[in-house]
Amino acid sequence: MTAHPELADSVALVIDKKTAKQLATIMAGQVAVALYDGSGKLLDATGLKAAA
Repeated sequence: MTAHPELADSVALVIDKKTAKQLATIMAGQVAVALYDGSGKLLDATGLKAAA
């Protein structure tokens, strides 16, 4: 993050090796990401759709 200080407040996600192998297929469609606290309360969500 040092190289990109504008991302200092961002959350970095880690993808396991099995999922990483499927990333091209996953990113070809729509993706939704949600952040929950320890009690299951939704804190934030976002999504994206790859351009065709």
